[in-house]
Amino acid sequence: MNFEGIDGDGTASSPAQVEAGDTLNMVISQTSSYTDTDGSVYTCEPKAEISLYASLDTVYATDVSQLTAVQGTAETEAAQSGISPIRHTVAQKFPIGEQTVNLNLAYDVYYYVNKENKSIEMPYIKLNEASFGDAQTGNSAVRTAAEWADAANAKLNVTVTPLPRTRAIVSDTTLYSVSAQLSVDIESVNTASDTTQTVVFSVNYIGAVVTTTEVPDPEPTLVKVNYRTGYDWVDAHDNIDLAYYAKVFRDRYYSNGVVVTDTFTDNGHLAGCGYFQRIRSVGSWTIDTDDGGISYIAWTAYEDRNTIRYATSVMTVPDLSKLSMGWKSEGYETSKAGTWSDYTIGKSYNTSDFIACDTVPTDGDWETTSLPTGWYFHDVQYAKSLSYFYYLSSYEINFEIGYNRNWIIFYDQFLSIDGRLIDFLDYEPKHTFETKEENISNGYIHTFSCTSDFMGKTFYQAIIDTVYQRK
Repeated sequence: MNFEGIDGDGTASSPAQVEAGDTLNMVISQTSSYTDTDGSVYTCEPKAEISLYASLDTVYATDVSQLTAVQGTAETEAAQSGISPIRHTVAQKFPIGEQTVNLNLAYDVYYYVNKENKSIEMPYIKLNEASFGDAQTGNSAVRTAAEWADAANAKLNVTVTPLPRTRAIVSDTTLYSVSAQLSVDIESVNTASDTTQTVVFSVNYIGAVVTTTEVPDPEPTLVKVNYRTGYDWVDAHDNIDLAYYAKVFRDRYYSNGVVVTDTFTDNGHLAGCGYFQRIRSVGSWTIDTDDGGISYIAWTAYEDRNTIRYATSVMTVPDLSKLSMGWKSEGYETSKAGTWSDYTIGKSYNTSDFIACDTVPTDGDWETTSLPTGWYFHDVQYAKSLSYFYYLSSYEINFEIGYNRNWIIFYDQFLSIDGRLIDFLDYEPKHTFETKEENISNGYIHTFSCTSDFMGKTFYQAIIDTVYQRK
């Protein structure tokens, strides 16, 4: 067994060492082979893995006896997965006072079906559950909780050694080196001579026994502040549509290492794609043409009050070949996000209600502002329109009979705080407009849609026109 790179050789007198903050990872492998009756050779390489570490680098206690107190029994979880190899895993947690020593074991078992259709279990390395101390003893049968507790305490091998005293702010703190030993039985199974080897591990960490604090901590000072943005969604419910709440998290960093986070939450804003319009006249209408006239039946709208909205309509024309479409316009119908002078205050704060950080440096590249502290918002509108044209033979022109418009509305906001403008421009929605045409009997279905990605959600709205040629 190779202990290269690990302090100790795994014996009771020289256990494999795991120092504070480190994880011991050991892989044991062997090559196993089986010669079948026809002379063919099946070869596999079963592996066994050991991972060992302590949850805490330093354990604090009020009495040295707490550093060696075993809290009942080890918490053990065993599982297996796969077919060949079958992977057996065991996760054990050994509680010692406020410390937890974590041991993860895993080993593979391969099977081979020979020419006589018999399943052969190949030689493998088996890792047995660990116990405290430097040897596994006793019967391997199922034990009661009390028996496990007795066995664990009997094999307990946790030692503490005082470390040299050093000057510190806390004058009555005594430091100890704590060493907890546990052992793992490693078996060679299905070999010519099954053998068992016991490997001993030692997990080392610092134990600090604190009695009194004679020297008070100096008054901490605020050294830095940072701002983070986020949001929460609330689905449609009762008579309220889908809404979101913008948030700013202000992290205050102090000289003693403490970080305090303040959370500022905006009023809720409804979120949806906005509206669609068919521009000609309200409701159903007709247009006289030189070849028979166009009729239009007003649409039916649908929305789920969350992220989907669409409308359908029916139009009948004398001749489909004379009907055409083309983009009419696209662009913002309000000022863009980031035009701060167009934003309206929606929620104010009393600055005496929280600690001001305007004189403290920040890592963020935020704009400065003299606006009163609070939340400001602006509804940003974007639209794209698609025109319908019908060719009038007598005038030899394409006459615009109307147009569809996908009108997209989303709110943007910022928080004015500490003389800084905390914006949400990284969340600006991305719009994708598409058209699609599907042929049907005596006509087609035309879909004009917009997909908008905004704050982790995808919104969809569409205008769906079914167009027929009059028979």
